[in-house]
This record gives sequence, structure tokens and C-alpha cells, in this order.
Amino acid sequence: MREYADPFVPPFPEKTVIVALFRVKSDEGDYLLCRHYDAFRDQEGEEDVRVAKPPLQRRYDQTSRTIAGTTYNYTYSDNRSRTSTNSGDAGDTADYTIEPEYQVDDLIWGMRNIQGGTGATDWEGDAAADANPVLWQDVNVEGRCWAEN
Repeated sequence: MREYADPFVPPFPEKTVIVALFRVKSDEGDYLLCRHYDAFRDQEGEEDVRVAKPPLQRRYDQTSRTIAGTTYNYTYSDNRSRTSTNSGDAGDTADYTIEPEYQVDDLIWGMRNIQGGTGATDWEGDAAADANPVLWQDVNVEGRCWAEN
């Protein structure tokens, strides 16, 4: 059996897609701060790893969206709740939350080395030039989505 210096990050070639198990530590809007997790040994890594949320669940990427010719504008009260306003004649509003909610210590599967990247960065303020790409992507095997309240 081959031994690695860091059991959570084996030395795979850069073009190989890697899938890993993570434990969620916090929700940062467009991404989650996580730690690698070894379920067999029940061990958590020591370094924070940024894992992008699925594109349609990101807070800063989704301020509006046009669906079947109708534009919906989103305002967020926090990283898991938003209000959708229909820009059509009615101007209807609806409140949504991500279900199931990401909880501290939830286990998620992430993948890395996605062709084209995740599209997410750690930028959440005015210094876009200081943004770093988020390399891992939540695979979303739990089927999290925006659900109307």
C-alpha cells in the first residue's frame, strides 16, 4: 500500500477528476468552508478548504434570472434565504430557502479539476482583483434546492 505525506490529499495528476468527502464548517454565500474527512478513520483534516455551492444556489452569482421570458430579481436576507420578485406586470414576490440547509458538520461530496473550473471565487466584497478561484465543487448528492416557504 502506498503511503502519502497528507492522507487527505493524495498526489493525483492535475487533469484527474478527484472526488472527496468533506465536513462543512460554515456557509460563505457562494461557497462552503469545509475540512477533508476520512469516514473510515473518523478523522477530519486540519486545513479549511473552499467548496463551491452548485451554481444556482450561490448568493452572489444569482441576483436575477430570466425564465421563459420572465425576469426574477433576488434579494437575500442571508446565505440560505432569498425573496424572488417577478419583474412582470404583477410584481409578485415569493420567499425561498435552500432545503435541506447546510449544517455545521454535514458531510458533502466534492469534486476537483472540473474542466472550465467551478466559476466561483472567494470574492464577496469590493476587491475583485484579490479573488481566488474556488477549486472544489459540491456534487450536491443530497439534492439541495431553493424551496418556496
